[in-house]
Amino acid sequence: QNFIYLPCPASPHTFPASLRLTKTTKLSTMAEFVLTPQIKALALRSLGELRGETVFIVSAETSKPIKVNPNGSVTANGGLGPHARFRVRRGDRPHRLGPVVRFENVATGKFLAIKGGHLTVGGGGEHCEFIVQMAQMAVFLKKHNNPNARVGFNPNGQPVPANTLGDGSRGRFFIFDCDQVVQPRGPSAAQQQQRAAAAAQQRAQQQAQQATARAMAQQTQAEFVLTPQIKALALRSLRDLKGETVYIVSAETSKPIMMMPNGNVNANGGLNPMSLFRVLRGDRPHRLGPVVRFQNFATGQFLAIKNGQLTQGGGGEHCEFIVEMAQMAVFLKKHNNPNARIGFNPNGQPVPANTLGDGSRGRFFIFDAAQVQALPRALPQAHAVPAHQPHIPQ
Repeated sequence: QNFIYLPCPASPHTFPASLRLTKTTKLSTMAEFVLTPQIKALALRSLGELRGETVFIVSAETSKPIKVNPNGSVTANGGLGPHARFRVRRGDRPHRLGPVVRFENVATGKFLAIKGGHLTVGGGGEHCEFIVQMAQMAVFLKKHNNPNARVGFNPNGQPVPANTLGDGSRGRFFIFDCDQVVQPRGPSAAQQQQRAAAAAQQRAQQQAQQATARAMAQQTQAEFVLTPQIKALALRSLRDLKGETVYIVSAETSKPIMMMPNGNVNANGGLNPMSLFRVLRGDRPHRLGPVVRFQNFATGQFLAIKNGQLTQGGGGEHCEFIVEMAQMAVFLKKHNNPNARIGFNPNGQPVPANTLGDGSRGRFFIFDAAQVQALPRALPQAHAVPAHQPHIPQ
């Protein structure tokens, strides 16, 4: 297959303040890449926007660039040095999912490759060809001759077996034009307006969160009482959700799910931040219902089912749940294994996820926090916190 080699201008040696450098005398592998919101805004929406030839490929899971180490191993804990830079070699035949490219490492001359189901390096042959499939701001990097195999990393920066990845953050990446990140061009008027709007939204979000924190500090002991009047407020559908935060109330304990600072999850919560969850919606619904992630307001961690047990996670595929309606209640089933679901015993302790039937132990009522706040002894309006990431409709 023929590839077009794009010429690259010399890389400048000046850096914006948002990129912290441990050495400023030269560009080195010690330079740290910091994925700030300002830098993330520079992510390419398509490879057609690439002005130069070299890119950083930044993992959504680690917030660090992919790098090829001198021993040939590939990790996602790179910096701004040549080991974390890749030349983009474009193929002459696009795939239906996106353009086909090869990524040649600047430092080693080797190409990213998937061989035998594992991420490694290669000489530039068919194992090194990847489809760049857009996924909103991020991309998936899928092997051209086997799109079920894709590049991905665990939170520690080590690669994940290529055939085991879903659509979570472990397999998502942001691609940056090295010339843009190292020496950003001036934004257009439209970009300036977008950034100003984003900054205003961020300030409003911070103010709302501060107000929420003050209110919560005064009411962390408030008790949630599942009266018939309150039960009538349970959401019939996530489309009814006006705000972003919810209480997830167990039908077995009549109390909200809460996440403790040590990571334990129980169903003995109250009207406090450990019982509030942000709803982050997925972009592909399941036949049983919408797919969402629940991020705990107090800890920032997500509800997760791992190895058949309810726990917390960082937001990857183990944290994706199908919300299946069951009359007034819902079942919360793991997206990649609907036989596993969330459930609690009467004492509020979790039940092994694969042992639950359709009884009250695995049923829940979901309440919009903005609705509950209007009731006596509930949280104030500040809990209708603006979304801190793009809203993804069902």
